[in-house]
Amino acid sequence: MTVCIGALCDSRKTLILIADKMLTGYIEAEPDIEKILPLHKDWRVMFSASGISPVFDILDGARRLLSEEVSVDVGVFSSAVCESFQTERSRRAEARWLKPLAAR
Repeated sequence: MTVCIGALCDSRKTLILIADKMLTGYIEAEPDIEKILPLHKDWRVMFSASGISPVFDILDGARRLLSEEVSVDVGVFSSAVCESFQTERSRRAEARWLKPLAAR
């Protein structure tokens, strides 16, 4: 089970993020993978999933959509993550279901 915890402290001036490193699938392991990743100079992402392979592609896509120099609010941040998720999901669906048909 993944544990990702976020807590606001110090009159909402400080955010504390905590996550474990356990990955579980057919086997359990604690590889050197962080579950709290920077997505922008002002934003961090925590993740948990049974399959983590799409996480890094989704975050790379969201990073490309966010400018590091600009202050990003929650709406812009969530839109970038959602757009990147949809793009990656479409890319994987096309690769799995449509490309093999074109090769016939």
